[in-house]
Amino acid sequence: MHVEISEAQHAWSLLISRGLLSYLPFFEAKQCVTVSTWLRQLSDRKDGTGSKGLPGGISQPIMEALWQGDVESRASAWKVLLLTGIHLHDSEEYERLCQQPCPFDSAIRLDVHRTLPQEALFKEVDGQGQRMLFRLLRSLAIRLSEIGYCQSLNFVIATMILVFPEDELSAFNCALALLLRHALVDLYRPKFQKLEVVLWQFDRLVEGFLPKIHAALTRHGVSSEYYAIQWFLTLYASDLPQHMVRRIWDRFLVAGWRVIAQVGLVLLYRIQDILQDMDTCQALVFLKRFTRNAKFTADELLDTAATFKVSHRMLSALEAAYAWNEPSQLTVIKDLNSGQVHWTVQAASFEETDEHEEASRFPRAGTKSLQGGRRLQGKVLPFLLHNLDTGETTMMEKAFSQYKGEMHQQARAKAGPVQAGPSSAEMPGVSAELETPAGSFWMQTVQRQAERRLSQT
Repeated sequence: MHVEISEAQHAWSLLISRGLLSYLPFFEAKQCVTVSTWLRQLSDRKDGTGSKGLPGGISQPIMEALWQGDVESRASAWKVLLLTGIHLHDSEEYERLCQQPCPFDSAIRLDVHRTLPQEALFKEVDGQGQRMLFRLLRSLAIRLSEIGYCQSLNFVIATMILVFPEDELSAFNCALALLLRHALVDLYRPKFQKLEVVLWQFDRLVEGFLPKIHAALTRHGVSSEYYAIQWFLTLYASDLPQHMVRRIWDRFLVAGWRVIAQVGLVLLYRIQDILQDMDTCQALVFLKRFTRNAKFTADELLDTAATFKVSHRMLSALEAAYAWNEPSQLTVIKDLNSGQVHWTVQAASFEETDEHEEASRFPRAGTKSLQGGRRLQGKVLPFLLHNLDTGETTMMEKAFSQYKGEMHQQARAKAGPVQAGPSSAEMPGVSAELETPAGSFWMQTVQRQAERRLSQT
């Protein structure tokens, strides 16, 4: 028996030494190392027979330091996380990109002058920071010709410059790796289809984790499309102070998109009591500005974010549910005794309500139009006026009130007798007892299962 174990350990030692962990998604590799003391000791060996660290070639201590914001050199850690194992552009290639004319030059110049003006590096007109930002944005627009230049990229690239203020080539390579390695480039593609999925996904997270906020936003006819587009397109670089953004990105580079979703939930959680007492006009103005006046530290933000048990498996299940033809919802339940979080994604059920409640309720945020795309009916967006000179947003109150009344009348006329909605047994559902890691293979499998189960109903 001891011989068999020894042989197995020898075989695993050989696999680990050849970089087995680097072929696993980070969370799967991290879980393997966490649950197995022997494997953790093996992966940490310094004699050259252990692994080269966790995926990306970065060691567990550096990962933990990044997570806690206690890393000595953020630039070095980011370079290892982003650039290990990929082809890098050299200085000559980068300079060639910088010198090529770009059809987006005029748009880039306009945005460069209004990007993070509060930061010393970008204050001087045509100074070092603004010149670097222009060259980087032009080079990326040429390199990523399928998307060119999209507003919001300027904040992402400016954040990268602030981490690499003296190393323009590293800033370019890291920015390109960030967009491609983390699939952020999909958010900027024409028609913004991926962004639409992300916004719908976040609305379901708000519904599951923050029901008070969800009810208030629904009452105002507002979804994340109104207040969170810039959050996700810039990874909060347009809304939060840079020292806080860099801490968020530290964790994002380690743990992925769930960190971005968790931070969004925290921002809303902190305003749930304030939003309850606002009328629609006040809420619309407040939702556009509240993040810039927030009074909290990076540690407070991230510590609270960690309490929202969003997992990649949950996000993958929501992405699969986005394709369902019927409304769907995320239900989150916390066991007060154990602290364990249970969740499920399933078809939304509608219970019988009295006449007053039915007349005053907007269609659920999970409702999707099958012919006009996944658009929330009853939204306030068409009734907003944006002043391009002052940047202020106002609402056509009379028209919006009339529209709400007409919608309620139509809903009551079409409703007829109240009928029971589809049960969870009739629609596909995905649930989890424990937060487990998930990679693209898991997500594709869940999506195939969901589609197969849906076709059988």
